[in-house]
Amino acid sequence: MAAIALKPGVISFNSKWTWAWLGGAAAWLLLHAWRLGTPGQEVFDEFHYVRVARGLLTPGGDIGQAHPLLGLTQIAWSIRLLGDNPAAWRISSLMFGFGVWVLVALLAYRLTGRQRAAALAAFLWSLDGIALVQARLGLMNSPLLFGMLAAVLFLLPSSPHESSPPLSGFRVAASGVMFGLAMAVKWSALPGFIPCIALLMMRSDRKRFLSAELAGRVALWTAAVIVIYFASFWLVAPFNHFGWKRIIDYQSYMLNFHFWKSKPHPYASAWWSWPLLLRPVWYYFLDGVYRSITVHGSVRGLIGLGNPMIYLAFPLGLAISFLNRSKKTDYPSWVRRWLLISFFGNWLPCALLSRVMFIHYFYPASVFALLALVLALDNWWERGGVRSAFVFLYLVLTVGMFLFWYPLWSACPVSRGFYEQHLWLTSWKRHIASDQFIAETAEAVKQSPYLKKSYWPLPSEKH
Repeated sequence: MAAIALKPGVISFNSKWTWAWLGGAAAWLLLHAWRLGTPGQEVFDEFHYVRVARGLLTPGGDIGQAHPLLGLTQIAWSIRLLGDNPAAWRISSLMFGFGVWVLVALLAYRLTGRQRAAALAAFLWSLDGIALVQARLGLMNSPLLFGMLAAVLFLLPSSPHESSPPLSGFRVAASGVMFGLAMAVKWSALPGFIPCIALLMMRSDRKRFLSAELAGRVALWTAAVIVIYFASFWLVAPFNHFGWKRIIDYQSYMLNFHFWKSKPHPYASAWWSWPLLLRPVWYYFLDGVYRSITVHGSVRGLIGLGNPMIYLAFPLGLAISFLNRSKKTDYPSWVRRWLLISFFGNWLPCALLSRVMFIHYFYPASVFALLALVLALDNWWERGGVRSAFVFLYLVLTVGMFLFWYPLWSACPVSRGFYEQHLWLTSWKRHIASDQFIAETAEAVKQSPYLKKSYWPLPSEKH
């Protein structure tokens, strides 16, 4: 991909980088697409999203009121084309997950100008558990992240060392289009505007904080976002014909949903705990809607947990990247500043939300933490000696950690002893949802003054 995608127009199959990227892409697809239809039922929010997708395929069907409809429409189209089965529910997440993998590599290349850094970024992203699970489940977070990262890529200079690179109106508008599409999947893409606006500011007249050039670019970018976001609702026309009044009313329904303070969830976690991996989500290992499977002493589980070797290195990577001043391998200061702004800009706004949140809300912010880590590792590799040996050892341990956790990231049958070996913290245990908890949650949804329809299915509505 380096020779194919990172350097458009240069396709040489004699290049070692070309074969390395082709092999990496094949390995990614194999690890992520294998047993895509497992679990063979809706898990976690798939239950809600698939239900709404079915409603989109039925004139007058229930389309919910919690999220925009673009991501749900993707699932609906997959069901129409491939049938109503687990692989169809998840195929769009898989495709966009692969696109995210490509974009992570491209971002690393744009920020460093180095093939090796791009390869490190793609390699580490391939080994992360949350990234893997999000690409294998129909939870719509992969399409969301793809739009966010594509919006950023349009605004990045082609080289980190360009002093005053041109930024055309086309690229600004294209960035707005991609971010509008991300917002049309889920509103949780909203913090992604911070990296984009930061780039617009960095690439405008630096002598003035507010200039006509910057104002014009921000206005164009914002207009593109708004137009594309509302236009996306017309994509559901083959399923449900939307008028403008219904589109506007739908926005108020979503706003009410997100401001409604929902009941506690067994897998809810505080925003500050996500980088520490204190409370993962067992998407598939519960009773009721999320059924547990225990057959002949084996168990199946699907856990949303980042690769500990990657997540625990995030603070080190951030510190090294932003404090390092080596003239030999240092990157421009704007790269470090922008990564810092992007990471905290996508993470800290979650502290303002009062609704239930989960560890996968950290998914977008983790991209920028990983890129900062890549800068640190690439610097150390460049210096050689003990530092490069340390990087090699770290990568080997990260692969080992991936292999150790992969069965529980892909719902493979494992022994109960194997499952218990992964319970490093008490909070990592699966939560057995009681009938009382399910009943209380369902009743709270029914009685919510903000929801005119029950978007969350009741236990009795399982199928």
